[in-house]
Amino acid sequence: MCQGHKKLYLNKQVSDIVGITPRQVLSWTEKGLIEPFEEAMGIGTKRRYNYVNLLEFSLCESFFSIGLGFRAVKRVMDDLRKSGWMREWAEDFSTYYLRTYKERTTYIEGRIEELKKLKRKDLDDLIMALTGILDTEKKSLDEPKEIVGVLLYFIDDQHKKKRNYLLLWPGSLEHLIILSDFKERILANTGCIFIDLGKIKNKIDKNL
Repeated sequence: MCQGHKKLYLNKQVSDIVGITPRQVLSWTEKGLIEPFEEAMGIGTKRRYNYVNLLEFSLCESFFSIGLGFRAVKRVMDDLRKSGWMREWAEDFSTYYLRTYKERTTYIEGRIEELKKLKRKDLDDLIMALTGILDTEKKSLDEPKEIVGVLLYFIDDQHKKKRNYLLLWPGSLEHLIILSDFKERILANTGCIFIDLGKIKNKIDKNL
């Protein structure tokens, strides 16, 4: 982890690094979109934000820029914070990648077997694509890890019990879209959000 990942930042520093206004830093914190690493504890003290907070601010900026309303952004940020995935992904990508490796490959292997049992010629290209993804996953275990990640959030407001689905995929969006189960989720849900977290992280790291 680089030195900038361990530092704490004040409002103005967050504003400069993320590229938002000090007023936005204050507002998004006061409204509960961001939980600072250290809260102000009294007169003369100030809030301090850590590296993951920087990513969260930039993520909020991305959400608002694509037209999401406050409630939707709050919902995604609350669920992401509860999962702890972004903190783990940002602070130790290799560990996150390896921890989720078995789950990813087991899922892909299962999908391949399901499709093969159907014995349909029109599924041959999909089977080949999934096999390619599986091979890439296995080869990447021994290679240096490029920090990549796609945040997906599916919103289903049509049912009485709102069924939201959150995923932080440590790979490319292209591979993720190929997985037919996610295509089905996209079609079945009223809202779908894709955010390139790797791009956000690179932007923050360059500004540190």
